[in-house]
Amino acid sequence: MRKNLRPIVGYVIIGIVAASLFAAQYLASQREYQAARRHFVHDGETNAKREVLKLETAFRSIHENIRTISRLPSVTKIDRHGTNLDADDRMTIQQIYNNLATSVSISEIYVVPVDFDPSRTDPVTGKPEEPIVMFDELIVQGGKFSKAEDPFSAAATATGPQEPELAELEIYEYRQLVKHQQWLKQQYPTLSSISGLDAPMISGEEVITCDNTHYARTFDDADRSGLMLSVPFYGPDGVLKGSVTAIILSNALRNLLPSKNYALLNSTYNFVTRAHPDGQEKHSAKWVARGEPDPELIFSAVVELNAFDPRSKWLMWAGTPNSTYFDSVDISRIWIFEVGGYVGIVLLSICFLFLQMSASARSKALRAQETVAEVQRAHAKTVEAEQQARQMAQQLQNTNQDMVNLNRELEGNMQQLADTQDELIRKGKLAQMGQLTARVAREMRNPLGAARASAYTVKRQLETLDVDLSTPLDRINHSIGHCEKIITELMEFTRADNLRREIVNFDDWVLVNLRDLAEKLPAAVRVECSMEFFEHNVTIDTNRMSRVLTNMLNNASEAMAGKDGRPEEMTVQSPLIKISTQLTSRGVELKVTDNGPGMDEAQLQRIFEPLYSTKKFGVGLGVPAMQQILQQHGGGLEYESHPGKGTTATAWFPIDEADTPQVDCKSVPEEFQVA
Repeated sequence: MRKNLRPIVGYVIIGIVAASLFAAQYLASQREYQAARRHFVHDGETNAKREVLKLETAFRSIHENIRTISRLPSVTKIDRHGTNLDADDRMTIQQIYNNLATSVSISEIYVVPVDFDPSRTDPVTGKPEEPIVMFDELIVQGGKFSKAEDPFSAAATATGPQEPELAELEIYEYRQLVKHQQWLKQQYPTLSSISGLDAPMISGEEVITCDNTHYARTFDDADRSGLMLSVPFYGPDGVLKGSVTAIILSNALRNLLPSKNYALLNSTYNFVTRAHPDGQEKHSAKWVARGEPDPELIFSAVVELNAFDPRSKWLMWAGTPNSTYFDSVDISRIWIFEVGGYVGIVLLSICFLFLQMSASARSKALRAQETVAEVQRAHAKTVEAEQQARQMAQQLQNTNQDMVNLNRELEGNMQQLADTQDELIRKGKLAQMGQLTARVAREMRNPLGAARASAYTVKRQLETLDVDLSTPLDRINHSIGHCEKIITELMEFTRADNLRREIVNFDDWVLVNLRDLAEKLPAAVRVECSMEFFEHNVTIDTNRMSRVLTNMLNNASEAMAGKDGRPEEMTVQSPLIKISTQLTSRGVELKVTDNGPGMDEAQLQRIFEPLYSTKKFGVGLGVPAMQQILQQHGGGLEYESHPGKGTTATAWFPIDEADTPQVDCKSVPEEFQVA
């Protein structure tokens, strides 16, 4: 009874250990994800505070400058039509206007009387009432005088027709100016209503302005709509006399923010800056309009800014797309280590399961032989079986201890690898990561070798007992071989040692390598060559460059005929690979072209990413490794592909000036002649 329960207990223990490792890996990954989320939110908050400071600086500049105009003696004593404003006074205000137009893109400045009413006729001019004075030389007639050294004088002395090509609508501005005067008269009727320099700067709903600078090109009213910002000014007697009003286009306010993911809003004035077509502020328009953070975003915030407006609140909305978080380097790194941990646990669990199955099968075979054999032979075989059982138990115990030690070392090494990668991201020292990866690879190879040896020993011993478990043992060996291939590619990808260069005739070297490589390709794949560089030598690391040539040829073959060339894996009827060399202005070029299915733009953009592969098999380090080797030679790797039209891979590197051309030209061997 106990013997029958032993296999079950073994499977239960393996399941418990695997589940515990999975849980530990999951909890560790979740902690990393939470830390990355906090870092992402912190960055968003920091950026939002920086943008709020820029907006407050712009509003403060507008407030301080038009407040300065309101306190000028010439303004406090100005008459209804500004006739007592001399040239020096106008030049002072003009310079303030020029500074505002340059720093924050103010369109125009009005000095408006408190009893302003555009529906009345001015008895002096015989026209509807207008502001006392206005400064708009930088936008008049669509900005006609904006580039003059003195726009004010240029506008005053301009000859010829002065009518703008487009109507400059001022009535909407005038109507809101009336509302501003009414509110200021009620809230700030005298100078004593203001404490020191804390003058109010009120605004209102967005209106169509007379600034046609951008509208003249788009004919979109949104490009001439803006806000009016008014500061009161008082006469020598301290009684409200009117306001100094600055007009700024909504687009100018929007340009104070980053191109997308931010919005400036004021619920009282029903104002929101125009959204970027691809910005998060457009996708979260409902929450922007409410002035609330978007609850569906990892980071979204609403920050109030000081705009010196006592009757409303100005808010800045900020929100970062969730895709920015999920596509970040931190999340990719965490995901890679999480999946790697799960894969390692699965492989270890499979090894233990197969070893347990092998032990169970051998035990059953021994018990069956005991029941049918003679007493004397049964006794001898029982003794032998006990000895073998002790040996197997010792092997299993050793393997189990190796796996436990490997798991412990993996946990420590993966944590060290994660810490090192964080340091690499900050300092860009890929060499350190290569050393650590090589160390992890060496430490993983020892237990993998032990597992392979144990599997071989079990297979040999089971053969003597007439038990056939070759299929699961082959799977173990195949899995171990796959792990060793991954380790080899990781070590090759992170190699940073110096090149071992030697001088070779490039065409001869390519052809010699092709003879060996072509024999390993599926029989259906045909290779054609065109060598046009045979008269020159090159100085290269032949071992590493052989890896480039091998990967280029294998990638082309596997794209058309799969990994093994089976008929069901073929993507084209007649697979063809064309290989050529030539000398260009940038040096040596080696092209490998196939007539396979090709790649789309999305695949081309990701093909140089480590661990990305367009095939169902492979690790995804081949192309990055080739690119790294060519960059070490001072060159690079390029891909050109279109769906259904095949792919061309071009490897290039500069030719050394010390390389000398050969006198005798060699012909292309017959087996590689172009068909």
